[in-house]
Amino acid sequence: MAAMTLAAHLAAGLNLFAVSPLLPLAIDDYGISRAQAGMLISLPMLVGALLGIPGGMLAARIGLKRAYMLSWLSMSLLALSAITPSFPAMLLLRLSYGVGLALMVSASGPLVMQWFRRREILIINALNTAILSLGVAISVAGAVPLAQWLDWKTALTLFSGVGVIGAILWPLAPKAPPSAPSAPSESPRQPRKSPTAYLHQTGNPPTDSPRQPGNPLTDSPRQPGNPPTTSPHQPGNPLTDSPHQPGNPLTDS
Repeated sequence: MAAMTLAAHLAAGLNLFAVSPLLPLAIDDYGISRAQAGMLISLPMLVGALLGIPGGMLAARIGLKRAYMLSWLSMSLLALSAITPSFPAMLLLRLSYGVGLALMVSASGPLVMQWFRRREILIINALNTAILSLGVAISVAGAVPLAQWLDWKTALTLFSGVGVIGAILWPLAPKAPPSAPSAPSESPRQPRKSPTAYLHQTGNPPTDSPRQPGNPLTDSPRQPGNPPTTSPHQPGNPLTDSPHQPGNPLTDS
């Protein structure tokens, strides 16, 4: 996947300013003005800027893989530059390149984040930027020599070759990213062990136990003593003890 993203940025860089050194030839061939020739460079950039946010929304709706496929197809249409009969046809091809550029830029960020690790994302982004700049340098430096050797339209077709190859190979790319390694999960909180389990494991009673239960058979919360020897009222013998001892009615008068 890294090779495909690098190839996409290379294709974008090769066709971004490739027509700029060839504008005098386009003016002579099509009989257009300088302002019209400048539209071959400015309009694709304008389309790419305007479709940045809509391109991202489209990529989120149809998926990154399909969005990248549309980007490849849009940029590969520049291969028809060699047979364009007029300036409007060439301008239409350049506009399709602007659409592909917008989709590629919008989908590249999420695609890189989906496929690569955090440490690799910075490297891939740096390589994409570097390969884009390299494509621009190659096209600007090599456009005029190729136009002198072949034709200026054929030179533009050659620069679009990377886009054609990418459009052919992109359906063969893996559909799903590799599974990311799972982050180490935090260990669950261990419940506090009961004193019985602690005693069973260590053989020693826990030192921080708030209460040491005793033997329920021998220890009781209250030790009853002997019953009191005195009572508020000790009843006597009803036959011998009485509050009144009557005398002998025959002897005592």
